Amino acid sequence: MLELVEAIRLFLSVRGIICVVAADNEILRAAWRNKYPATNENEIDEYFDKIFQLKLSLPEKEQIAVSDFINNLNPSYVGDEEKKLIKLVSSNPRKIKQILNLIFFSLRYSKLRTILSTKNLDSFYPVIVTWAIISVLYPGFGNLVKKHPSSLNETLDFISLIKTTQEGFYKTSKVEISNEKLAEVVFRELNEFPNAESSHYLKQKSSYISMWSVECLKLVAEDFELFSFFWYLLEYLGFDIDFQKARAEKQGREYYLGIIEFIDDKIVHEIVKQIGLV
Repeated sequence: MLELVEAIRLFLSVRGIICVVAADNEILRAAWRNKYPATNENEIDEYFDKIFQLKLSLPEKEQIAVSDFINNLNPSYVGDEEKKLIKLVSSNPRKIKQILNLIFFSLRYSKLRTILSTKNLDSFYPVIVTWAIISVLYPGFGNLVKKHPSSLNETLDFISLIKTTQEGFYKTSKVEISNEKLAEVVFRELNEFPNAESSHYLKQKSSYISMWSVECLKLVAEDFELFSFFWYLLEYLGFDIDFQKARAEKQGREYYLGIIEFIDDKIVHEIVKQIGLV
């Protein structure tokens, strides 16, 4: 890659000729760091500034453009809610196609086809969509779910508990908070929970989940993009659990800390087994 860039600089610096190079700036810089690890960021800037006199960045894709892209592909097997989830988690056309293709393959050609029926499709379909997104965008997280399928539910439940607790706090305080700001607050609390005191509700909750789920939560706490996927996934699944009310009206502390199953663990296991990880 660097040799090609150098060749452009040496051989194509001809009067009257303009060379247009489509490149990912961060990948170019990473290549330079890999070849010359001792150089600092300023030296990297100076080198590429000599080669590229004008840099134009492509704008971020607008959500409406992503929606149009998905609609133009005309995936009849994907509903409006699924389209909404996919466009929120990725704007990369190649990744979107991979997700849609994996959903289509799972429904039509995988071994799941032999067990899918009109009656159980409603239960399987959201998990197929969820796993397709994880498989394409978050394979590191997917590897942990493969080892312990219950981790998907346990991670969802943990994040949902923080979300509901924070919503209750702001509601009690009579302070309005946007969904975006609430997501930041929940992400920050997820980051801080490992250092919380043993009496903290999240520390108590964590004793009810598997070691695999703890590792899943660490990944989510380190990656806001992965966290955002779970944030949107809770909305997609349509669950709005009032933990505070459940704690008061049901089995109290045990219900509050026990794991609530958002999607059937057996279905997660079956889909992971039959589709694997791309």
